[in-house]
Amino acid sequence: MSETGHPTPQRLTSSRTSAHIESAQWFGARRYRPCWNPLFLCMDATDVIATSLTHANCRLSTALSDHPPPPPSMSTRKDLCCSIGIHRAPAYLSKDEFTARMSALADALCAVPVVQKNLVKFDVITRTNILEGQGTAMQMSEPQPIVLFLHEYETGEHMVEVLADPNVQKLVAEAEEFGFQTGGTSFGVNVVTKMQRDTPGTNVHAFGICSAPPQVSAAQFTANFEAFIEKFLELPIVRKNFVKYTILFPQNVLDKEFQSLGLSAPTTPIAVTRGEAKNWDAVVEIAEDPEVREFMAGGVKDFVFQAESSFFASEIITKLSG
Repeated sequence: MSETGHPTPQRLTSSRTSAHIESAQWFGARRYRPCWNPLFLCMDATDVIATSLTHANCRLSTALSDHPPPPPSMSTRKDLCCSIGIHRAPAYLSKDEFTARMSALADALCAVPVVQKNLVKFDVITRTNILEGQGTAMQMSEPQPIVLFLHEYETGEHMVEVLADPNVQKLVAEAEEFGFQTGGTSFGVNVVTKMQRDTPGTNVHAFGICSAPPQVSAAQFTANFEAFIEKFLELPIVRKNFVKYTILFPQNVLDKEFQSLGLSAPTTPIAVTRGEAKNWDAVVEIAEDPEVREFMAGGVKDFVFQAESSFFASEIITKLSG
């Protein structure tokens, strides 16, 4: 039993069955609460974050006053805290080699006792080629080789303890051999659900990483981007084929702790999107739809997000869960 009273998480490393293919975050493992699911922010940012952190027991001494005001129709996830790491492959490594090294790092991190004790879930998200070439039709960039770490934990203090552990720090420092620190950014997130339908079975997941245009503040980018996504989700083919859609907006409560490991916060405002569908045919149908392509290209043209933004089909491997 862990100190929080939950069973010690079981490490899942080799299985890639649908039961283990789900989402993404920096570290994570334990048991989902039935009340999960990102929601919509409809208050002042400080109130939203304070409320979210209160319900999640995710309280840190870090000041929250500089969070950008959330858009009016968002709602935040209230039972678990989340963080994400976005790591791009260095030029000297192939996609496969970089993915293998990141997977091995995740396995090593999940073997550390403090990670098993404190994290509820640790997912590794890798890019597949299913949507390759689709971004250019929308005036967006093709994604570089990339791996995301997605973590879930009960309180911010749990993640602080993980990041302060000497064994974790040693593994992170050694991973700079393949650009883990200099090629990556890590940060806590507010998870916002924009669409959700209850459907049986396992979903497939497409991710987007969208960055703000120059000179646009985090608050303005958040408001503009949410409004853009709400219109996107009204498109008929999107409404038909996606069963769930969430946005991960950065928050800064763990910036200091991540920076102590050489993992910086994003240098420009960003948003990570996650669309879920029942199969890849449904996702490809969205990507190839002329109305969708025109709409997404308009997001670049209208300076909602940069052309360097990208989206990709993913495989999600749960490394730690219980």
